Amino acid sequence: MGETNKSESEIEKPKLKTSLMQKGRKTPWHLQQMKDRGEKIVQVSPAHNDPLFAMFCDMAGVDILRYTAPGENVEHRAQNLAWWTREIRKVAPTIHLNAYIQTQRCADKYSALREASILHADGADSMIIMGITNDTLKYLTDNHVSVFGHVGV
Repeated sequence: MGETNKSESEIEKPKLKTSLMQKGRKTPWHLQQMKDRGEKIVQVSPAHNDPLFAMFCDMAGVDILRYTAPGENVEHRAQNLAWWTREIRKVAPTIHLNAYIQTQRCADKYSALREASILHADGADSMIIMGITNDTLKYLTDNHVSVFGHVGV
């Protein structure tokens, strides 16, 4: 009742957020900073997902999305990965995209670098490749490819 004589510009309006989306991509550097601060890092690794699922993950604040492309077999998934990366990045601009590169695309360190470079250019932030050699892994990281990996079993 005390606002009867206030003009419209004097009345405090609530600040509404229309979206949970935030600017800025979660790079390996940002993830390391989160780890150093002791923050939990959320990763989703579904076997198959689509760009809509990725968008929901991004909006929900998931930090990392590991993904592979759709395809009838391993070769189709490998062929579709760059296109699928672009499709996901269009709708999930801030989530850290961790691309699962099919092993046959990394027969040697040069083909591995070629594949990873294409994926980085298309929007992936890091790669995971099962079954690569330490020599190939070192070659990739020496050439500025962010690689996720498993340590031991």
